[in-house]
Parts: sequence; C-alpha cells; structure tokens
Amino acid sequence: MKNLFSWKLPLSEADFAELWEKATFVFDTNFLLDFYRVSSSTSDDYFRILEHIKDRIWLPYQVADEFFERREKIINDEKKSFQNAISIVEDWKKERKNFNSLKGRISQVGRIVFSEIEVLFDQQESYFDAVDEVTKVLREKIEILEKNHYSSFQ
Repeated sequence: MKNLFSWKLPLSEADFAELWEKATFVFDTNFLLDFYRVSSSTSDDYFRILEHIKDRIWLPYQVADEFFERREKIINDEKKSFQNAISIVEDWKKERKNFNSLKGRISQVGRIVFSEIEVLFDQQESYFDAVDEVTKVLREKIEILEKNHYSSFQ
C-alpha cells in the first residue's frame, strides 16, 4: 500500500534532502508575476533562492508567453496602487490643513482656552512631516517600478 500511495506519505529527511539536490523546479506564471507584486526585499530574497537552483529551473514556453502577455498590466496595476495611496495621503493632508485653520479660530476665543490645546496644533507639524515622507517614498516606489521593470525588457 505504501508503494502505491507513496506520494501521499510524508517524506523522510533523506528523501527530502535528495529532492532538494535533484529536483527540477517549474514555476507558473503567477509566481513570476509576483515579482512585481511583492516588496523589493522579498523579491531580492526570491532571486537569492533562485540563484541556488538556477541550473535546475525549467520554464515552459506557455508560462513565458503568459508572463509577457500579462506583465505590463501587472506593473500598471501596481503603479496605480501606489498612485492611489498617494491620493489618499494627499487627501488626508488636506483634511489636516483644514484642522489647522481651526487653530486661528480657537486662538480668538481666548488665551486660556488656546493655551490648553495649543500643544495639539503643534503636534500637527510632525504629522505633516510624516505625510510628506510617506508621499516621497510612494513616489520613489513608482519611479523604481517604471525604471526597473520597464527598462529590463527593452
């Protein structure tokens, strides 16, 4: 029975070691497209792993064809997601600026009231700095997507 259904049983350590030594690795299209969907550090990790098995990778023609058929759409989708994130951050920043206009109005109510809540308004500056930094990072990611992924196949 074990021989008939050996593929259903857990591998021994020796079998597992042999598998890693001799197996041919075949990846599907989504695995390849995920390089555009994951963080650059994850992508770098994948490449380091693939470097160790590069002599045992087989890429079917159909996978390569599907990859080239879909890669530009995936890149554009990822680019749009960064652009959407920038829009969300920018909208949030506008809302915070509206909150800042409240500072002037409350300062006219009276000194004691304003002195009690002034610290809240002072903290807003660090929020704006954080928003600017997030926006900068998102824009850099878009540039990296365009530079690395578009130019790599041209």
